Amino acid sequence: MCGRYYLDTLPETLSEEFSVQETPDLTASYNIAPTQLAPIVAVKEGARRMGHARWGLIPFWAKDEKIGSRMINARSETAASKPAFRQAFHRRRCLVPASGFFEWKKMPDKRQPYAIAPLDRPLFAFAGLWERWKNPADETVISFTILTRQASSRIANLHDRMPVMVPRELMDQWLDPEGPADEILFTGQDTGDVKVYPVSTAVNSPRNNRPELLEPIELEDP
Repeated sequence: MCGRYYLDTLPETLSEEFSVQETPDLTASYNIAPTQLAPIVAVKEGARRMGHARWGLIPFWAKDEKIGSRMINARSETAASKPAFRQAFHRRRCLVPASGFFEWKKMPDKRQPYAIAPLDRPLFAFAGLWERWKNPADETVISFTILTRQASSRIANLHDRMPVMVPRELMDQWLDPEGPADEILFTGQDTGDVKVYPVSTAVNSPRNNRPELLEPIELEDP
């Protein structure tokens, strides 16, 4: 799964990597958590647009927004048919920019967080789905979920799942709801060259959001 990630990239880099003309007001976030707002990239009127959305997809038929906190991830193997994600999968795909993400490894006495970041490109582009939902005040809430797949060899010792990462050359294919998804979801698109390193357990709390969370730490020998 992907339960926490970060985005500390300059707006100019985001604009270049995702081929969007304008980016919303962006503040670096070193610990993006479920229910928080984060930027996504989707197609509107034939062009890529970037805007903020709430992490945790709220299905259009939901009675309240609380369900979104359980919909932060969608399994790539079942998203096309699962009621909560089915319509979004076939109509509303998106990309989720990320400078990196966090995963936790079970240790004898704790869960040790690790940061995973790309080496050969500025950003990850996670495959996502987005949805519109009207709250009781008749306000539209845009929300999203991150698709996951079986973890690559670099990450499997931390967790058995990881975000689906979309290569730059397949972004248009993913964003087109008529485009085939299997090549992206199931044919072994890997993490590429990544760095994986332990970080402070301060990242465990979403209240902590500062650059120091990304600094590597030395683990004590068992």
